[in-house]
Amino acid sequence: VTLARCGDRDTALQACLAVKYLCVCEKCRVIYVESRGLEPLLALASTDDLETKREVAAALRNISLSDSNKESIMVEGGMDIIALLCRDVDDEVSHQACGVIANVAEKQENKITMVEQGIIHHLQFS
Repeated sequence: VTLARCGDRDTALQACLAVKYLCVCEKCRVIYVESRGLEPLLALASTDDLETKREVAAALRNISLSDSNKESIMVEGGMDIIALLCRDVDDEVSHQACGVIANVAEKQENKITMVEQGIIHHLQFS
């Protein structure tokens, strides 16, 4: 979690890669979010470095597989950031980000909130 905040491009990239692979495991996904790792990862989504942005989106997609993390992404304001990633010019970034939205939308209450917040409408007409 701390490495994602360091400010060094290579270190942040390697931290994102580690998160992506660790979060393949359900237990690790939950521990990562409980350890307050979501906020620095979401902050890295605004990077200009394409490779890091791709890894952030992929890590978020893995994280969003857990039901408890779906709620955390909604609560921590991640959907606005993820919606921006969905509209990224890079196909890999947008593909991974759309996967996050699909995962989060698996919970009915999240679908309702996403429609109310205009996330779905924003994606449809962007």
